[in-house]
Amino acid sequence: MNASFSIDKTNIKELGDPLGVLSNGPSRVFTIYTKSPVKYRSIEQKHFEFQCTSGNCDSIASWLRDASRTQQTRKTRPSPPTTPPPKTFVAELKRSQGALVIWEKMITFKRHKDTSYLHQWDLKEIKNIERKDVYLLEVTPSDGGKYAFKLLDKSISLDEVNEIRSRMFKQRTVK
Repeated sequence: MNASFSIDKTNIKELGDPLGVLSNGPSRVFTIYTKSPVKYRSIEQKHFEFQCTSGNCDSIASWLRDASRTQQTRKTRPSPPTTPPPKTFVAELKRSQGALVIWEKMITFKRHKDTSYLHQWDLKEIKNIERKDVYLLEVTPSDGGKYAFKLLDKSISLDEVNEIRSRMFKQRTVK
């Protein structure tokens, strides 16, 4: 079932373009975070992930760049602290390259050409997360196995790993 919806440019809070739709990079995936919920089908949500599946992404990239400039030049009152945006890394797991995304309450990995997640864990389901070096992050889920992600685009600091561990602990203790 196909359904359409629209997002007003003034409702855009943040654009996520971790792998380069806006800069003509290798990815064809981008994310839009909105200030207020947008109705899509029978639900309302504030986070949308899009993938260009065929053709040229130039027109959507142009629209996103324009929306981004509008967002940056508009003068608004500072908003109260909200959920931090996800941290995205271009990563390699075994021989598969994709996006490793560390959300507030979950970690996901999706290969570049896939539309669904290859791996997805709630933070409370992760036994351990360890920085083996600045470009190697190892995730050990509670159900076993170890997943060594080689970070290709940027490093991860010990402070970032400790923040993830802190959120893991909070998720386990929340009832």
